[in-house]
Amino acid sequence: MDAPPFVVEESGDTITGRAPEVSVKILRALRNGEPPVKARLDLHGRLRDEAVHGVERFVAAARARGARTALVIHGRGHNSEAGGPVLRPAIWQWLQSPAASRAGVMAFASARPGDGGAGATVMLLRR
Repeated sequence: MDAPPFVVEESGDTITGRAPEVSVKILRALRNGEPPVKARLDLHGRLRDEAVHGVERFVAAARARGARTALVIHGRGHNSEAGGPVLRPAIWQWLQSPAASRAGVMAFASARPGDGGAGATVMLLRR
């Protein structure tokens, strides 16, 4: 069986994940806003599958423009009709998958409060 593409820690409304070759120090810097976010995508109002496909396209476009970090705003799920968050779990599931690794995601973390907190996730992208 293949090793998982990311070492992931979830705690309540927060998540962190890193590829095995990414140090904890780099993940800590990402959580603290370094390097600064260069691309943003707001998923509010999108359906689950549309949001996941949108993130895949967004990551590819951000990398093509040379962005090193990207922020996905998925919300906390307070306005979801399904009885709980829909987009955040879907994005987190994608981020933990081999598809995210293939797309160029190296690490990810819940955003700082000023960038959306638990309603957004920041990603470190391969060059």
